[in-house]
Amino acid sequence: FDLDNIYGSKINVLKELTRRLRENRNHLPLIHFVEDRYETLLNVIEHDRKLQLKIDQGVATEVEKMQSLSHVKLYLADWGYNTPGQRQQVVT
Repeated sequence: FDLDNIYGSKINVLKELTRRLRENRNHLPLIHFVEDRYETLLNVIEHDRKLQLKIDQGVATEVEKMQSLSHVKLYLADWGYNTPGQRQQVVT
């Protein structure tokens, strides 16, 4: 893995990713987002659903359009702050 493209919770992830995405507006890289907190992953999914509605309705700002997760794959890690039941819910 290219260590310049791996981000963790101890690094200011959103600031750095936003900077990189603004630099590469014509080419959005595929991002793999791995989260170990089930509730956080659900919040990310819900936020993107609401944002996608605004985009579909044509009322999203340019900044909001850049925040779309259309180029992001979401994963729930099988370690950390989740249970086997929560992992099963993600699978189904």
